[in-house]
Amino acid sequence: MSSPADMVARRAGRVATLVAAAILASTLPAQAQIFELMRIVGEGGTWLGLPVTAGRASFVGPAVPVAGLSLDGCLRVWDGHSGEWTIRAEDRLGGTRLDVTATPGEPVRFEFRGGLQAQLDAQVEWSEARDTTLHVWVGVAPPSGRDDGRDICQPPPG
Repeated sequence: MSSPADMVARRAGRVATLVAAAILASTLPAQAQIFELMRIVGEGGTWLGLPVTAGRASFVGPAVPVAGLSLDGCLRVWDGHSGEWTIRAEDRLGGTRLDVTATPGEPVRFEFRGGLQAQLDAQVEWSEARDTTLHVWVGVAPPSGRDDGRDICQPPPG
């Protein structure tokens, strides 16, 4: 099985739900962003990596089209990390907010109900004031449990 770092490297530039839509934004035309987002939803999610300096990280993305997308999601801090991770994220153009303290391997479920566009504002605080790259699995599925019985909190093997 590949390590999370390998999976992050292979999936660089991919996004899922609120977090992913914002990261992808500036590199592709609007239509391509929507198709890429749909592909990731079809794959059930992606690994994301966020550089952390002195225990803190932040990200503000540009506005990106999400075309009214609604998703059920789950984020999970990679098991190889330590400490507690406080994650605050909000869609500046919509009502979706996430404010949680997670420990590695602990699933955190959320819902995303998008408008025409989304813009992510995320802040991360680690209980350890060190530098690292935060690896987070962001699993997604259409609402109403239409995820083909797969646990979206578990990254697929491989």
